[in-house]
Amino acid sequence: MAYSIDYRRRVIEFLEEGHSQEETSIIFKVGTTTIKNWLSLLSETGSLEKRPLDRKPRKFDTEKLNAYNEKNPDALLKDIAAEFNGSTTGAFYALEREKITLKKNDILQRTRRWRTGAVRARISGNTERNRRNIRRRERCTERNEPNSGQSQARGASISGNYRQAR
Repeated sequence: MAYSIDYRRRVIEFLEEGHSQEETSIIFKVGTTTIKNWLSLLSETGSLEKRPLDRKPRKFDTEKLNAYNEKNPDALLKDIAAEFNGSTTGAFYALEREKITLKKNDILQRTRRWRTGAVRARISGNTERNRRNIRRRERCTERNEPNSGQSQARGASISGNYRQAR
């Protein structure tokens, strides 16, 4: 929370009247570290106004980013990052800052999923998990064993679901 200049001035004046920093912090409900920072700010700059922030220039300049987005509306995050020599995370936050949402090309995403096999397995109903279960059931029936060895692993006997006495 930023305190007003007037409030800061009143705190410093109260301190200069001879009160201790602890007493001042209790009365004005301001931390002693904050009071020390204000005193150092006053001695260095002669004012109680906040120092200007010294920020680095942004890699993703607003105007250049908007111009690039207009020219390449279907660009991926990695393309934008490469164009501005930044990271994909930086590109994401820069687009979010400018309230630019990337177009989600549903057909392209479906095509990619089809190539990876995720959609094919879902459509055919034979996901890898289902295929493993089918193979396990086939192996168990060939050996005349229970369907899955889970009941024995949990401590149940073959003839029933009662635990064996030790």
